[in-house]
Amino acid sequence: MNIKSLDQGIVESEPIRCSVHICFTALENERWKSLKTRLQSINPKLKIQEFGRIALREMLDNVENLVDKHENKIANIVD
Repeated sequence: MNIKSLDQGIVESEPIRCSVHICFTALENERWKSLKTRLQSINPKLKIQEFGRIALREMLDNVENLVDKHENKIANIVD
C-alpha cells in the first residue's frame, strides 16, 4: 500500500455500491475499532474503510496478476 498521507483516506467521490464482508479475528477487530476512533479524532472525514478500499484494490491487482500468470502457464502446457 503506497499511502503517503492521511488525506488519502478521505472518502472518494465515487459512491460505494457494493459491500464486501471480511471476517476478522477478535484482535484484528479491536485494532480496526481503535484505529477508526483515532482517525475520527484527527479528522471526522477520515474513514478507515477508505484505507481498506485502497489496500483491497492493490490486493486485487496482485491476485489478478497471479491468476493471469497461472492461466498463461496452464495454456502453454496445454498447447
